[in-house]
Amino acid sequence: MVATGSAMTLSPGFLDELRARTSLSTLIGRSVPLRKAGREFKGCCPFHKETSPSFIVNDEKGFYHCFGCGAHGDAIRFLTETRGLSFMDAVRELADQAGMRIPNAEPEKHTARPQIAGESLLLGKKGGAKLNRSETVTVRLDPKLNYLCELAARAQRRTKSSFIEWAVADALRSVSLPEVVETEDFGSEREVSIQEKASQLWHVDESDRVAALALTAPALLTHEEQLIWRLIRENGYLWRGRYDKQGEWSWTIGEGNLVKERLRENWDIFKEVALGERPKEDLPGWSKSLLDDDVPF
Repeated sequence: MVATGSAMTLSPGFLDELRARTSLSTLIGRSVPLRKAGREFKGCCPFHKETSPSFIVNDEKGFYHCFGCGAHGDAIRFLTETRGLSFMDAVRELADQAGMRIPNAEPEKHTARPQIAGESLLLGKKGGAKLNRSETVTVRLDPKLNYLCELAARAQRRTKSSFIEWAVADALRSVSLPEVVETEDFGSEREVSIQEKASQLWHVDESDRVAALALTAPALLTHEEQLIWRLIRENGYLWRGRYDKQGEWSWTIGEGNLVKERLRENWDIFKEVALGERPKEDLPGWSKSLLDDDVPF
């Protein structure tokens, strides 16, 4: 995570430990009345006016979320958003409360930037393949839009960053997925928004995100993602299926037939083969006919 407004960064391991040692419900409960609701805590959102509680706090997963305005974050973000602390000041306060010593921070080597249109959503060729809990993004706004955004944030009693995040989440309801329709009563069809498919499209693992996009809205795949998906479609090791009358292993492309665990285990290989960095022979193989002793499943 980039320490915005600071000349230093902290290791992800330190920040994860800091979050783990922080009781988020206790932290937020000091300023927001919360009540136990199953495994979570619930209360009225501190980021917008409401009378019916739609704000939840999950200690186990370390995040808060408002279903009304879309506010979402961890302990560090809660302090920066509600009290106006800088990132490092919030970290220092939480570290003091947790009895942790902040390690020597390394000089920041780069500045986060927004993703540009057409750029791949793949997060590097190797490693992790997972997004952090939150990503720092720099957004450049037209001066007029920036000022109006500031006024809108004041009207909703938010910080500007919180308002922008809410506005983006709200805008997703009006952006339709290309070539994705649903049939309604009497056979009529309607377009489907990104927000409606959010739970299907969003996954922590990069491999799951690409597969979900390919199965839901393939028109949005980048060229690189199309190359990877073609290899996935053609690889019987990744799919549940059956032997046909000719004794050949066959499968149908679909959400329920993809063995995601196998795809995650071999994700880097598929990416490198698609980019021409490894030979196709390195892809996992499978028993293609009944003549073989082993079967894919």
